[in-house]
Formats: sequence, structure tokens, C-alpha cells
Amino acid sequence: MTISARRYHSLLIRENGTWGIHFGDFDKEVVQQELVDLRDGGTKGKDLFIVTTGPLQADIDAKVASLNARAQG
Repeated sequence: MTISARRYHSLLIRENGTWGIHFGDFDKEVVQQELVDLRDGGTKGKDLFIVTTGPLQADIDAKVASLNARAQG
């Protein structure tokens, strides 16, 4: 399997109405644990979101931009 065929999971956090990348890993369970840790630390669940994309930074940035455009629209 090539690197571009792998799925990458990113934990996004919303601050002031805008989604941004907080953490990412190829292992979704690791990302889910980070989400749990943030929630346990007081971050509201509605401000946390996991997205799955290709592993390239451009893939991740495009997904975040899409979510932010939808939120603005």
C-alpha cells in the first residue's frame, strides 16, 4: 500500500467558530483517545471533530477549509 492510499485521521478543534487541526495519526484509536482526553480536560464535545482524509497536508487542509466554508455559509 502506498502512503497516498492510507487513511489519516485528524482531530479538529473549533475555536471562535473556526475549525483547526489539533492532532492527527494513522491510527484512529489514538486520535479518539486524544479527543477523550480533551473532553475530560473540559473542552466541549461539540467543539471536537475527527475527520478522515488522505495523508497529505493538502488533503487535510482542504477538508478543514470545506468545514469552515460550510460553517460560514
